Amino acid sequence: MVASARPSVGSVPLIAVGDQSYGDCTLDVDASGNFYLGSIYLTAAGFQNCAVHRGTFSGSSFTWNTPVIAATVPLNTYALDKPYICVDPANGNVYMSFTRFSTNTQIEVVRGT
Repeated sequence: MVASARPSVGSVPLIAVGDQSYGDCTLDVDASGNFYLGSIYLTAAGFQNCAVHRGTFSGSSFTWNTPVIAATVPLNTYALDKPYICVDPANGNVYMSFTRFSTNTQIEVVRGT
């Protein structure tokens, strides 16, 4: 999914003009009906991120919020890939796992409350 700074129908909002949100998207929903979209996010400033968008319904309208950055690296160093998001139904915590490709490739997990 590629989005513009001024999203059209079906796009997600971005943090800054020139940023891109795309690829390896995963989706989950919490007990309150909030949707969470995890994706790869590139900034115009030269960073690759794993990002989380929260989406909500208001009546029959659905809106995505500006993303929260879960992990970040400069584009010319390591690569972040394969973000996967899930919500714990017991407490509402949002978890994102991703692979940090480097000389010591590893899978990492971050949590949002």
